Amino acid sequence: MRVAARTPELLFEYGKKQLTENHRKYARSLFRKALKEGKRDLDASTKAELLRTLAKVDRDLGFLEDSRVHYAMAAEIFRTLNNPLALAHTLRHEADILREQQKVDEAETIYGEVLRLYRANSEHRPLDLANALRGYALLKAAVGNKSESAALWQEACALYETLGIEAGVAESRKNLAELGS
Repeated sequence: MRVAARTPELLFEYGKKQLTENHRKYARSLFRKALKEGKRDLDASTKAELLRTLAKVDRDLGFLEDSRVHYAMAAEIFRTLNNPLALAHTLRHEADILREQQKVDEAETIYGEVLRLYRANSEHRPLDLANALRGYALLKAAVGNKSESAALWQEACALYETLGIEAGVAESRKNLAELGS
């Protein structure tokens, strides 16, 4: 299908369709084209979703720095849209990438903001909070802060147990045992 004359919104939609068919590289190229062509015309909400979707595809394909940049750009838009849950979710992914890149100070600052955002909003999904706690616990353990890591793992474990996420419970318990808690 030829998509050269499509609007940025249609490129985005077609890219999402390509994702469902597991054509990640093609979807990425469509998302990048939509972003370029919609630089001025896309509404803020659509642009933020496009950036976040592109960031996930970038990460899946191993383009970590591109992914981090796209998550950061999406986060700034969600900040202006006053959408704290979308902001928290997006920032958590950025923090995870920074942790993987061993950019500890940057990741720690963002994880702190993510946890504040989730805890301040009663409508957050418990799984989102648990996953943020998990990432922050991994970071704390990596820098040798065992007590903070253990506290974060305990909170995450309780959430995973409540949600029935056995993999999360098992990982939490494994890490708590390794930390001596």
